[in-house]
Amino acid sequence: MMKSFLSRYGKSVVILLIPCLLFWGLSLLDQSSSSTLGVFFGEMDLSKRHYFMFPLVVALLTFVLFQRWSAAIVGVACILPVMIFGSRYVFSFAVDTSYPGVVLARLNKDVQEAKTLRLREQVLRFLPEEFHESIERHFAPIRAHKGAIRRFPSAPAVVWGDGKRVKVSFQDSEVNSETLPRTYGNRSVPVEIVTTLPGLDLSFEPVQQTGLYLSRLIQSFELEKRGASFEELEQVFLETAVHQSTWDSYVHLAYPWWKLGNMYLERSFGGPRDTVLSKCARDAYGESAALISPGAYPLFRAAVFNNKAAALLLDESEPLKQKRKKEIRQLLHTATLIVHRKGKWRPSKYVVKAIKTNLKAIKVLSGKKPKLKKKNKKNAKQRRRNKGAGTVRSS
Repeated sequence: MMKSFLSRYGKSVVILLIPCLLFWGLSLLDQSSSSTLGVFFGEMDLSKRHYFMFPLVVALLTFVLFQRWSAAIVGVACILPVMIFGSRYVFSFAVDTSYPGVVLARLNKDVQEAKTLRLREQVLRFLPEEFHESIERHFAPIRAHKGAIRRFPSAPAVVWGDGKRVKVSFQDSEVNSETLPRTYGNRSVPVEIVTTLPGLDLSFEPVQQTGLYLSRLIQSFELEKRGASFEELEQVFLETAVHQSTWDSYVHLAYPWWKLGNMYLERSFGGPRDTVLSKCARDAYGESAALISPGAYPLFRAAVFNNKAAALLLDESEPLKQKRKKEIRQLLHTATLIVHRKGKWRPSKYVVKAIKTNLKAIKVLSGKKPKLKKKNKKNAKQRRRNKGAGTVRSS
């Protein structure tokens, strides 16, 4: 029975096994990039291998069914239009909503995905190979910030936009701000810093500079997720802070300085109070504030001013003198005025809350004695009169 089966269907089974063996061979070549074929096929991701293998499977299947090579040619000719025009709809479900890495969505109005592929190519060009798996391509466009963070709730960032602007939406974390203690006598006064932002807005052109900047952002996300050392993260953000580009706005440089300020401030509270790191945090916030133009990104500017005021509040190396109090109040009042201005990102509640917390802290740290009520003032004045009258009588 086995012999009759092999004699009848053995040839067909062997032919159908050819694509499976070839696909397995490509996977092995992916692991050995030393060979010439390994260099060529090792750069193919799983979706591209499916594109490469699917016509071959159709050709061999039609040949087995009809026992004619002409049928195989017709089968491939019929399946190619389906692959070319229908593949993006098939693969639009390729990225799972629970994907933990950075998602690069197809740019709006980029039907042929030419600009999306250019951007992805530049990102992978500058991104170290060990982080290539931390970015995934999404074949459907995203048109709003809320849609990006809702569709991929586990992704630290979603890159989307169009052929002119590229937007990076940061995922909301469970803790959007951090409370640090400031000792005042025997009590601890809470001071709050903002640690997350809704996102960034970049220019698409020149795409090489955009790809380099995004690669450093992705690297910082992955290092934070892996629990990298303070020095590694500092190096990445310092490199990002000196990113050279021909863009009109400098908000892309303000973001790494703001992140560095948060790192220095949190580090200064991680052990014995470090006044050097505290000063580095204030300087980093100052650099960040200077790089954001007054009319742009009011939410980001408010967060930077709030954190700079918090760094001044938390500095215990010298007493809180009147000049410093005035500077802190001015920073917080400026943040209060600009946080509700119309901008590219809607004002977040946690930024407003942090500003209010620090305004309360400056009142407590000012150490002003509470004013007496009018009734208490009158009673005190009457007691002084009675005391004076008693002194005169005794004399």
